[in-house]
Amino acid sequence: MKLILPFALLFVSLTAFADDPKPLPMPPAIADATQAAVTDTVTVHKAEYDRLLKENESLKGENYRLTNRRNRLVIENERLAAEVGMWKSRLERVLQCSSLQEAIEEIQAVLNLGQGQ
Repeated sequence: MKLILPFALLFVSLTAFADDPKPLPMPPAIADATQAAVTDTVTVHKAEYDRLLKENESLKGENYRLTNRRNRLVIENERLAAEVGMWKSRLERVLQCSSLQEAIEEIQAVLNLGQGQ
């Protein structure tokens, strides 16, 4: 009796912490009842069904329109970010000038570049 208990505990501990536990099969009567309980049939009148289809189509169109608008705004945002980067580099050039005269000339050059665009 003393030898059986350690082997039983070893067996239970090895099977309880296995990497690939196998579920116990469910009896067919319980499985059928469970499946019937979770798979309810929904009945929808034809008019309601047609209305839902039309609503779905209009929502698809709205989604397409909003996706296109989002894409255009992303492109515009990237263009504006590039322009901000360009103006930032121009401002850095002006701020790195060592004299006031050099800064004035640099500002005039930047403004002439800005007007030429």
